[in-house]
Amino acid sequence: MATEAPGIQNKGLLIVAVILAAIVVVVYNVHIQSVRSAGKGEKVALIRVARDMKSGDKITEKEIYKVEVDKGIMGNLGNVVPWENLNFVKANTLNQPVQKDQWLLWQHITGSGGYVPASAITPGMVGKPISVDPVNNLGESLVPGERVNVKGYLPAPGGGKLQARVFLEGAKVLQVGGRMSREMIGTNKPGSADVGMRTYRSVMIEVSPKISDTVDNILTHVRGPVFLDLLNDPKLDTDANVPRIPADLLSAYGGSAEAPREGSPAPPE
Repeated sequence: MATEAPGIQNKGLLIVAVILAAIVVVVYNVHIQSVRSAGKGEKVALIRVARDMKSGDKITEKEIYKVEVDKGIMGNLGNVVPWENLNFVKANTLNQPVQKDQWLLWQHITGSGGYVPASAITPGMVGKPISVDPVNNLGESLVPGERVNVKGYLPAPGGGKLQARVFLEGAKVLQVGGRMSREMIGTNKPGSADVGMRTYRSVMIEVSPKISDTVDNILTHVRGPVFLDLLNDPKLDTDANVPRIPADLLSAYGGSAEAPREGSPAPPE
């Protein structure tokens, strides 16, 4: 049986290679287009400033307005503030000038690099950092202004087995992590900066000075990490009794703090 000449064989292989290359290019372009189109059609409401404002101005709904954009382009606008954080915005003042029709950015109200000014704290309250589980946390669902329950494993009354207990109810979040969340940073760069802010080891909440020491006392008894439950209850924003400690825990831990047991995590600094 006659065999094909080497030139004919090479030509066939070249044709196959060209076809395979074309298929790869088509598949790649289809994938890129699907990624770019993923955010189209899904809207997100953002905040724009309605007039020129200066540093120190109080933010009210008269000074801002809502604009809906495709979620896919949100990252190109900088570290913009979503409209869903309106309550947190209204509780703050500007720390730098902004111009009319400018997007409201997180650094306009919270500072840069994760700095939370004292003006972000409700008058009469104090800011308190809480160490949390860096693995089983709320990720990017948790943003400043949200309300959470703080819980951990505490000994049952009378020294019984450990029980999961909420020891602080309805606390307002001031800051997430040592730095702000990915949305606050507003980075458009892929890679570690795009993923690294999804976990964090601490949050800052606000509490009444009357219960601040009791929270510290309770934390010395918690065995293992502290967890957060995310709440959706608008009434908490007008409830003067939150955050609060359950009555039995307030009675049990209202005294002096117990030194951490050997092998247990130290209370947050």
